[in-house]
Amino acid sequence: MKKKHTYRTIDVQKVSFVRLLETLKDEKVIIGVDVAKTRQVASVSNGQGIKELLVHFDHPMQTGLFFSLLAELRRGGKKVELVTEPTGTYGDALCHQAHEQGIEVYQINPARSHAMAEAMDGVHSFHDAKDATVIARLHAQEATSRWRPAPEMQRELRALVAQREVYQRQEEVCQGQLEALLARHWPEGQQVLNLRTQRSTLELLQRAPSLAAIVALGEAQVRMQLRWLKGDAAQRVWDAALHSSGVPMLPEEAELVRTLVGEVLRAQEAQKRLEEKIKEHTQQHDATRRVAALVGPTTAAVLVGHLGPLGAYHSPKALEKAMGLNLKEASSGRDRLKQQRPGVHLSKRGPGEVRKYWYLAILRWLQVDWIAKAWYQRRSSYHEERGKGRAVVALMRKLVRALWHISRGATYDPERLFDVRRLPAAKAQDAGQVEVTM
Repeated sequence: MKKKHTYRTIDVQKVSFVRLLETLKDEKVIIGVDVAKTRQVASVSNGQGIKELLVHFDHPMQTGLFFSLLAELRRGGKKVELVTEPTGTYGDALCHQAHEQGIEVYQINPARSHAMAEAMDGVHSFHDAKDATVIARLHAQEATSRWRPAPEMQRELRALVAQREVYQRQEEVCQGQLEALLARHWPEGQQVLNLRTQRSTLELLQRAPSLAAIVALGEAQVRMQLRWLKGDAAQRVWDAALHSSGVPMLPEEAELVRTLVGEVLRAQEAQKRLEEKIKEHTQQHDATRRVAALVGPTTAAVLVGHLGPLGAYHSPKALEKAMGLNLKEASSGRDRLKQQRPGVHLSKRGPGEVRKYWYLAILRWLQVDWIAKAWYQRRSSYHEERGKGRAVVALMRKLVRALWHISRGATYDPERLFDVRRLPAAKAQDAGQVEVTM
């Protein structure tokens, strides 16, 4: 009869180090930690991954006691290895402290630990103590990879891009509220104003936030304010202000418009400053300079900030996998029960920000590289009416190869990446080396 697994934990304060040291016969001790926001559980296991003790401690109040226990084990002649799952930022402080104290830190793919959970004891259940035990067992089977702290360059790039996104989200929220107010108070304005691309219209609303204030400015002042707009755009704005069917604004509503416009302008200025900083940082390192010349500084900062130097990957396939663009089979019964389309899909492993910015870079790429666009349009998954998403994904995967080679010092040459002979002959005179800057 199979022995029943028990997962009773003990408070780290109550651990008897002498008794634990007598129990652990192996030279190597594996500490598998199930990371959480506060209550963390650690499986103290021998070199074969067999659990000897389950300890729980509150982070960060008892984290010092936990590391004191690890220090005692090391003083007792044990080689301690710490293993965790990559759970957001909750485990970063734990990994940092272990690394600073000279303890080797490893991480495991959560998919592996979940797959092992039922195989270990025949019970399809997940809880902190069991997860910690599984993590230690898998490390003993060499199913983990070494963790090392991210270089300062990567952390700087990630922080700059994250700051930019803060202001970008703020701009989006305020723009949405402005559009809603225009729909109520000046519906005609939505037909003649583009608040997302025309800065002069924002400055007009900041100066005169209501229709009454715009009319009070007079036609000459409105034309002067909108002098940068093309054609008769200024005249159409003035006509729309004179003949509006919107709800007249109260003073407080006009002040709300002025406040929202001010926030949009402030967010835009902050984004410009951060983009300049990002550009400066990408020019300081070879790992980002070459990539930035191809896809732009911000995208380069996202890619290198999350993945590290792209040329350090041993092949384009390895980079593709790190970006979550490799394919996986999805045809199991569980997928069918979830009503997912069976077949091959992207793994989507790794940071979602990488795929998001790479997708946007590919859309810009299509506007400047006719060879890539022609290849994309010839894909069987490209449909004008039914959508083009799968064809875009195919191009994303294809251009990862160019990204890898360029990060290693090559020049982007579309003829080496695409079979130009099978593409339409139009613009063939431009089929030489193309410099793509976005």
